Amino acid sequence: MGRRAERAFVLARLHAQAEYAANAKQKYIEQGLIIADGGDLGAGGTFESGHLGYLEGIILYDPSNPASVEAVRDLVEGGLRASIDKALGVPIAGFGVNANKELGPSCYHYDRWVARLKSTLDPNTASDPLFYSEPEED
Repeated sequence: MGRRAERAFVLARLHAQAEYAANAKQKYIEQGLIIADGGDLGAGGTFESGHLGYLEGIILYDPSNPASVEAVRDLVEGGLRASIDKALGVPIAGFGVNANKELGPSCYHYDRWVARLKSTLDPNTASDPLFYSEPEED
Protein backbone atom coordinates (compact mmCIF):
# COMPACT_ATOMS: atom_id res chain seq x y z
CA MET A 1 0.00 0.00 0.00
CA GLY A 2 1.45 3.36 -0.99
CA ARG A 3 1.62 6.42 1.23
CA ARG A 4 -1.39 8.06 -0.35
CA ALA A 5 -3.49 4.90 0.08
CA GLU A 6 -2.30 4.55 3.70
CA ARG A 7 -3.27 8.14 4.42
CA ALA A 8 -6.70 7.63 2.83
CA PHE A 9 -7.22 4.48 4.91
CA VAL A 10 -6.27 6.27 8.14
CA LEU A 11 -8.54 9.22 7.36
CA ALA A 12 -11.42 6.83 6.62
CA ARG A 13 -10.86 5.13 10.01
CA LEU A 14 -10.78 8.52 11.76
CA HIS A 15 -14.04 9.48 10.05
CA ALA A 16 -15.63 6.17 11.10
CA GLN A 17 -14.44 6.71 14.68
CA ALA A 18 -15.86 10.24 14.74
CA GLU A 19 -19.21 9.09 13.37
CA TYR A 20 -19.43 6.24 15.87
CA ALA A 21 -18.55 8.46 18.85
CA ALA A 22 -20.93 11.27 17.89
CA ASN A 23 -23.80 8.82 17.42
CA ALA A 24 -23.03 6.89 20.61
CA LYS A 25 -23.01 10.09 22.67
CA GLN A 26 -26.35 11.34 21.34
CA LYS A 27 -28.68 9.19 23.46
CA TYR A 28 -26.89 10.24 26.65
CA ILE A 29 -27.03 13.89 25.59
CA GLU A 30 -30.79 13.54 25.04
CA GLN A 31 -31.16 12.00 28.53
CA GLY A 32 -29.19 14.90 30.05
CA LEU A 33 -26.48 12.56 31.37
CA ILE A 34 -23.62 14.17 29.47
CA ILE A 35 -23.11 17.73 28.27
CA ALA A 36 -24.69 18.59 24.92
CA ASP A 37 -21.58 19.35 22.89
CA GLY A 38 -22.99 18.96 19.40
CA GLY A 39 -21.06 15.72 18.95
CA ASP A 40 -17.73 17.51 19.24
CA LEU A 41 -14.91 15.06 19.79
CA GLY A 42 -12.02 17.24 20.83
CA ALA A 43 -8.77 16.48 19.06
CA GLY A 44 -7.53 14.18 16.36
CA GLY A 45 -5.20 13.87 13.44
CA THR A 46 -2.68 11.74 11.63
CA PHE A 47 0.88 10.93 12.63
CA GLU A 48 3.92 9.19 11.18
CA SER A 49 3.47 10.67 7.69
CA GLY A 50 -0.23 9.88 7.73
CA HIS A 51 -0.25 6.16 8.43
CA LEU A 52 -1.30 6.40 12.09
CA GLY A 53 -4.38 8.19 13.32
CA TYR A 54 -5.64 9.48 16.63
CA LEU A 55 -9.05 10.71 17.70
CA GLU A 56 -9.86 11.74 21.25
CA GLY A 57 -13.56 11.51 22.06
CA ILE A 58 -14.04 13.94 24.92
CA ILE A 59 -17.11 13.44 27.12
CA LEU A 60 -18.19 16.09 29.60
CA TYR A 61 -20.24 14.70 32.48
CA ASP A 62 -21.23 15.28 36.11
CA PRO A 63 -19.03 13.14 38.39
CA SER A 64 -21.44 13.74 41.30
CA ASN A 65 -24.31 12.09 39.37
CA PRO A 66 -24.08 8.25 39.43
CA ALA A 67 -26.22 7.98 36.29
CA SER A 68 -23.89 10.37 34.45
CA VAL A 69 -20.85 8.35 35.57
CA GLU A 70 -22.55 5.13 34.41
CA ALA A 71 -23.31 6.73 31.03
CA VAL A 72 -19.62 7.53 30.56
CA ARG A 73 -18.66 4.01 31.59
CA ASP A 74 -21.09 2.64 29.00
CA LEU A 75 -19.64 4.94 26.33
CA VAL A 76 -16.05 3.90 27.06
CA GLU A 77 -16.87 0.18 27.21
CA GLY A 78 -19.03 0.46 24.08
CA GLY A 79 -16.17 2.20 22.29
CA LEU A 80 -13.84 -0.63 23.22
CA ARG A 81 -16.27 -3.20 21.82
CA ALA A 82 -16.92 -1.10 18.70
CA SER A 83 -13.19 -0.83 18.06
CA ILE A 84 -13.25 -4.58 17.45
CA ASP A 85 -16.72 -5.05 15.93
CA LYS A 86 -16.43 -2.06 13.57
CA ALA A 87 -12.65 -2.27 13.01
CA LEU A 88 -12.11 1.26 14.35
CA GLY A 89 -8.60 0.62 15.65
CA VAL A 90 -7.23 0.24 19.16
CA PRO A 91 -8.76 2.96 21.37
CA ILE A 92 -6.90 5.19 23.79
CA ALA A 93 -8.62 3.28 26.61
CA GLY A 94 -7.23 0.06 25.15
CA PHE A 95 -4.51 -0.54 27.71
CA GLY A 96 -4.02 -2.75 30.71
CA VAL A 97 -4.62 -6.37 31.51
CA ASN A 98 -8.36 -6.50 30.75
CA ALA A 99 -8.17 -4.48 27.53
CA ASN A 100 -5.22 -6.59 26.37
CA LYS A 101 -7.30 -9.73 26.82
CA GLU A 102 -10.26 -8.24 24.96
CA LEU A 103 -8.32 -6.61 22.11
CA GLY A 104 -5.49 -9.14 21.78
CA PRO A 105 -7.28 -11.75 19.65
CA SER A 106 -8.16 -9.05 17.10
CA CYS A 107 -4.61 -7.65 17.03
CA TYR A 108 -2.35 -10.61 16.27
CA HIS A 109 -2.58 -11.73 19.91
CA TYR A 110 -0.31 -8.93 21.11
CA ASP A 111 -1.57 -9.71 24.62
CA ARG A 112 0.42 -12.93 24.54
CA TRP A 113 3.55 -11.15 23.32
CA VAL A 114 3.48 -8.45 25.98
CA ALA A 115 2.88 -11.12 28.64
CA ARG A 116 5.96 -12.97 27.38
CA LEU A 117 7.98 -9.75 27.48
CA LYS A 118 6.74 -9.06 31.01
CA SER A 119 7.75 -12.61 32.05
CA THR A 120 11.23 -12.10 30.66
CA LEU A 121 11.89 -8.54 31.82
CA ASP A 122 9.87 -8.43 35.04
CA PRO A 123 8.99 -11.97 36.17
CA ASN A 124 8.46 -10.93 39.81
CA THR A 125 6.21 -7.97 38.90
CA ALA A 126 8.44 -5.31 40.43
CA SER A 127 6.39 -2.85 38.38
CA ASP A 128 2.61 -2.82 38.74
CA PRO A 129 1.11 -4.87 35.90
CA LEU A 130 -2.39 -3.34 36.10
CA PHE A 131 -1.94 -0.82 33.28
CA TYR A 132 0.41 -2.92 31.19
CA SER A 133 0.48 -6.70 31.41
CA GLU A 134 0.78 -9.52 33.86
CA PRO A 135 3.57 -12.07 33.29
CA GLU A 136 2.75 -15.03 31.09
CA GLU A 137 0.94 -17.78 32.96
CA ASP A 138 2.72 -21.12 33.18
